[in-house]
Amino acid sequence: MEYSISLEESKEGGQFFIELEGEKAVLDFVKKGNEVYVTHTYTPPEFRGRGIAAKLMEALIDYCKKNNMKIYPICSYAVSFFEKNTELKSMLSENYLKEIEQRTLFIS
Repeated sequence: MEYSISLEESKEGGQFFIELEGEKAVLDFVKKGNEVYVTHTYTPPEFRGRGIAAKLMEALIDYCKKNNMKIYPICSYAVSFFEKNTELKSMLSENYLKEIEQRTLFIS
C-alpha cells in the first residue's frame, strides 16, 4: 500500500505524519544546528507491522540529505531502525556516534 507522507515544520522542529483512517502515524523531531533529534515515533496499534514507521524514517532521511543535516535518534524505534540498517550510519550525527562509543567503553 502507498502512503502519503506530510510534513509540518517550524524553525525548531517538526513532524512527519501519515493519515490512517482517522488515526495518525507520526515521527516528531527537534532541530539543533545541523542535527535532527528524533524524539518520538508512533503508529496506531491496528496499523503496526506494515512498515509505516520505516516510511516515516525514510522521509526524515531524505529531508536530512536535502538539508545537509545529520540524525540523532532518541526514541527507541529510531535507535532500533539505525541498528538494523547499519548502511545508514553516515546519516548519524557525530555527537550520537561519540556518545555510543563512550557507552560501549563504559560497558566493556
